[in-house]
Amino acid sequence: MAESRGKDNWNHTSSLLAMLFNVNRDPKKQKAVLPETFNPYVVRKPKKDTRLAFEFMKELWVGTTDSDNIASNSALRATEAEK
Repeated sequence: MAESRGKDNWNHTSSLLAMLFNVNRDPKKQKAVLPETFNPYVVRKPKKDTRLAFEFMKELWVGTTDSDNIASNSALRATEAEK
């Protein structure tokens, strides 16, 4: 019961904080924020790094990575520069 009351109080407080922030922000420099930004009870999902997953899948199925391509491209450029 005490936790629910704390959550309700934080919902109210975070709404007020978001409103104060949005009223006093510079629209050219900052985006509007949601009340969830200030609420400590809101569980935020971590962002997925799909770039790393794509690199792993590429290495798994194709057998090359971007670092291999970069090394081979730089070697090609060096030989072309010598010509």
